[in-house]
Amino acid sequence: MLFIFGLLLLLIPTHTCVDMFCRFNQTDPCYTSLGHKLNLQVVTDARDQELELHKELNSNNKIRVFRVKNNTIMNKHESISHRSEFIFNNGTLIINSVIRSDSGTYRLLVYDTDGRKTHEVDLQVNIEERTIATVTNSTQTSGHVLSVTLIVSGSTTLTFILLIIIVCYTYKKKKQLKLTAESSSTADVEKMDEEEVQYGEVTFTPTVSNIQQADIEHGDCVYSQVPKR
Repeated sequence: MLFIFGLLLLLIPTHTCVDMFCRFNQTDPCYTSLGHKLNLQVVTDARDQELELHKELNSNNKIRVFRVKNNTIMNKHESISHRSEFIFNNGTLIINSVIRSDSGTYRLLVYDTDGRKTHEVDLQVNIEERTIATVTNSTQTSGHVLSVTLIVSGSTTLTFILLIIIVCYTYKKKKQLKLTAESSSTADVEKMDEEEVQYGEVTFTPTVSNIQQADIEHGDCVYSQVPKR
C-alpha cells in the first residue's frame, strides 16, 4: 500500500500546482512547468538593499522586471504585476502560474548606497510543458551549489503500473481470505469429530478351557462313586 501511495504522489505534480525554487547563485538553469509557481530568490535579504531585475528579450532588447529601493518594490513590469509578489526578508520574487513568455535570461543588478553597481549575475529560466514536472532544488555546501533536478514524466505509464499493482494486491488479498476461510472450516470439522467420539468400557471375562471343565466334571463323578461303609 505504501508503494501505491508513492505512485500517487508521483502523479500529483502533473495535475496540480507545484512550488519551484531557484536561486541566482546556482550554476544550473532554472526549470519549471507551465502553470506552476516559481520562487526566484534574488538575494538572501532585500531589506535596505537597492537592486534591479532585468529580463533579456534578445541580444539588443531587455525589460526591467522590477526595482527595489528603500524597502519598496517599484516599476514592476505589467507582465507579472497581477500574478507576483516580492518577499523582502528573504529576497524572493514569487511568480504565480508561470507562462511560456516567462522563459528567458534574467539579470540581477545590485547597487550600493551611492548607486554604484556592486554585483551582476544572470540566471536562465526555462518553462516546460506540464506533462513534464521538473523540480530544481538548490542547496549551498562549502561555497558550491548542489542542484538536484528531478524529472517525472509518463503519467500514462505510471497509471498503467498503478492499475496492475492494484489488481495484484486485490487478487492476493482475496486469496489470503480464501485460505483463511478454508483453515477455519477444517478446524471446525476436526473439533466436531472430537466431540462425537464416545468411549465404551470393555469387560474381559476369563474363559475356562474344555479340559479344565472336563476334569471338574470327572472329579464330581469320582466323588459320587465312593462306596459307603
